[in-house]
Amino acid sequence: MKKFIFSGLFASIMISGLISPFACTAPDGLEYVAIAKNFMSKAVITPAIHGILPDYTVSCISNSGLSTSIAGLTGTLLTFISALFIGKILTKKNTTPKQLQATKD
Repeated sequence: MKKFIFSGLFASIMISGLISPFACTAPDGLEYVAIAKNFMSKAVITPAIHGILPDYTVSCISNSGLSTSIAGLTGTLLTFISALFIGKILTKKNTTPKQLQATKD
């Protein structure tokens, strides 16, 4: 099971760190429709809550490829750590290893 989890983490890191800087720069579907239907100007410029890594960038890094790569890696690792932490909390402390093995099969 650990091999499967860490293989997935490795693949996610490779995608977020190495491939994400080459993502398409064209607007996504919602932005495209908003531009095509001329209501993009009505969009809220300042969000109510500021994101940690807005637009998948790190504001203090001027190189856009490196900035996107670091933002992707950061998001991937934060998501993995959060899922791991929640999984540990939800796992019953009184569950024995044999009970865990039985649930895996």
